[in-house]
Amino acid sequence: MLDAGGDIGASFFEVTTAAAFLAFARTPADACIVEVGLGGRLDATNVVPKPAVTAIAQLGIDHQSFLGDTLAQIAAEKAGIAKPGVPLVTMAYPPTSPT
Repeated sequence: MLDAGGDIGASFFEVTTAAAFLAFARTPADACIVEVGLGGRLDATNVVPKPAVTAIAQLGIDHQSFLGDTLAQIAAEKAGIAKPGVPLVTMAYPPTSPT
């Protein structure tokens, strides 16, 4: 798949996500579970226009260099998976003070 991607600069995750979507298209299913990579607004999986549901797991700073320096910044990026009219499931988080 990486060879087929040529020099478009796609990451391994982006190419394998495209391969997974191709497999889903060729093998219809009632539902497919698509887990994000880094998660959020710029994730390769965020191209699904109307998922049945979206979810954000526990926030952490594991992808800090890509998503932001603080949990609030990371949360804002991850919230980019939210879509109008689509349920969003997440954990209950304690309130934070404005920064």
